This record gives sequence, C-alpha cells and structure tokens, in this order.
Amino acid sequence: QEMDQAQKIVTLGHAARDQKQIKVRQPLAKVMAYNAEVETPELFEIIKDELNVKEVEIIGEMDEVVEEKVKLNFKVAGKKYGSEVKKLHQAIIEDKFELLENGNLKVGETELLLGEFERVYESKDDRYVVTAEKNLVVILDINITDDLRNEGFAREVVRHIQEMRKAADYKVDDRIEVFFTGPAEVEKVLKKFADYIKNETLIIADITKEKVIDTDQDNDLKIDDHEFWLGIKKA
Repeated sequence: QEMDQAQKIVTLGHAARDQKQIKVRQPLAKVMAYNAEVETPELFEIIKDELNVKEVEIIGEMDEVVEEKVKLNFKVAGKKYGSEVKKLHQAIIEDKFELLENGNLKVGETELLLGEFERVYESKDDRYVVTAEKNLVVILDINITDDLRNEGFAREVVRHIQEMRKAADYKVDDRIEVFFTGPAEVEKVLKKFADYIKNETLIIADITKEKVIDTDQDNDLKIDDHEFWLGIKKA
C-alpha cells in the first residue's frame, strides 16, 4: 500500500515536470501530496531521489494552493441520464452537490459515479503544478531559485563530462583532468560545485581555466544560455 502510494506520487510528480518541460536533472524545492498514506522514511528518500526534490511533505489541507472543481462528463452521463443532464450540469455549476465518502457525487437525488463526472484540480499560484489520480493529489513547487538553478547547471556539466569520458573510451576508474574557458558566471558555478563535480566524474584536481590542444575530448557547450568550452584528458 505505502509503496504503491509512493510510486504514484513519483509518477504524478514526473507528469507535473513534463507539463512544464522541467528536466529531472533540475532540482526542485518541494513536492506535496494530499490524501497520501506514506510514513516510512525510506520511501520519502526514494520519492526525493526519483523526483530530484529537496523536501517531500504529506499534507492534510490543500485549499491554500489548490482549487478543486467538479465537471460533468457529458459523453458518459448523457447516455445514462438523457435530458436530465442539463439540470445536473447547472446544479454542479452552482455548487449544489455533495462529494460522498465512497467517491461518488450527489446532485439533488441523483448519485453520479466516478466517470460520469471528474474532479479537476487547478493551482491557485503559478509556482505550483497540480496532478492527480482519483483522490491522490500531487503539488509540485516549480519555483527555481538561483541556488537550485546553479545546482541543475552543475548536474548538466557532470552529464557532459560523463558523455566525454564515454566518447574517450575511458575505464570506469580512470582519473581525469578537466579544462574550461568561458564566462565568469559559469566559473563561479563550477567552483561552488567543485567537490560534487569531482566526485561524480573522477577529476583529480580543480578544473583548470585554460584552453589546451592535447585533450582526449572537448566540446563547445551551451547550458541555460551560457556558452563555454570544456576539455578532458586522462590524468
């Protein structure tokens, strides 16, 4: 049960990222889940890792950030209720309905089944993207701060270095040197995340700001509108 819920949170979180075309390599601050029954710390860590978020929060209220709406499924309800559909639709527009504990919708004396209507969740704030499956609602905070953006940039640099390692046919444990030329903004990020980049790519020392000609692989790169050059060679 818990594992299923965790997997659904991850799936819905990825769907939210896809909606806004935010790569998984870009870290985000937080994901919130409403109507989720996840308590095990290990599962929280799995959700964090899978969605690349700093925090996972299970919430009991979502009114501050999410507006819930109910819409009639005319195609399905029309076949069953015929001319009554217009009255049902009007009642729903006027909020004259009750959501029952069994998941159905009571409109006057009529009880609509899930499928004859749908629950729609919309964010009240542009910083959140909302996805849902049945009663489980996932709210992803997509506000990318400078720190998060820089961390995402560093992850992209790691990816490019790994691809160059592969192209150079290095062994998994080969140590390397990395060379760089480019703007001060890029240099600043490379210095800030130096330890992370070193550990992920087996660099023996700090990245050298110098354009050398005897590299094993090098590339002109563009990440987040920043253009720069990277080269690698075996240490």
